[in-house]
Amino acid sequence: MNKDLKWFTLGIVVGLVIPLLSGSAVAQTVESVTDNEDDVLFADSSNINEEVANWTKTDTKPNIDITRVIYTRESGSKEVTLTLEVKGYIEDTNTFNESNINETSFTGSMVSYMILLETSTNSYDVEYIDKDCTVNGETATAQVSGNRLSVTFDLSESNETFVSLAGYSYAFEILSLTDMKMYMDIAPDSALFVA
Repeated sequence: MNKDLKWFTLGIVVGLVIPLLSGSAVAQTVESVTDNEDDVLFADSSNINEEVANWTKTDTKPNIDITRVIYTRESGSKEVTLTLEVKGYIEDTNTFNESNINETSFTGSMVSYMILLETSTNSYDVEYIDKDCTVNGETATAQVSGNRLSVTFDLSESNETFVSLAGYSYAFEILSLTDMKMYMDIAPDSALFVA
């Protein structure tokens, strides 16, 4: 084997083996917000119009009880993944339809999950209801596995930097115009009291 071919072969081997031995060569930014369990807020027809801070806490809705919200981005990439985790499982419920809504009747139930990302130059609003997902109003694809909801999308600009992250979940149960229940969780809890 001639000398140039040896150096070429050695270069190929080193170029392929070193990244495998050293793990991923791409830096990754990961930010997360954790939330206490069993802190879902509840209101019914008697107090739904009161300040949210006056609603009662319940541990009966693990499917909207947020435990963590995660932001992940590879260095130099516009692509981000936002993940919301709950104590129970991601629930696909939306029974509101035209047949159960009219002038004298309004019934149904719905569960909604939202992730809000604030970057140095933009805001992103991810919403997931019953297998339908949007990012800033545009259709997106969500991955759901047990208690995890993940959405991957591109930021508008490559130079955007992370500022903040929040997660929201809601469950509505409306039996009539005068009989309704609402459950809500927010991560972090401090986002609840921001005007």
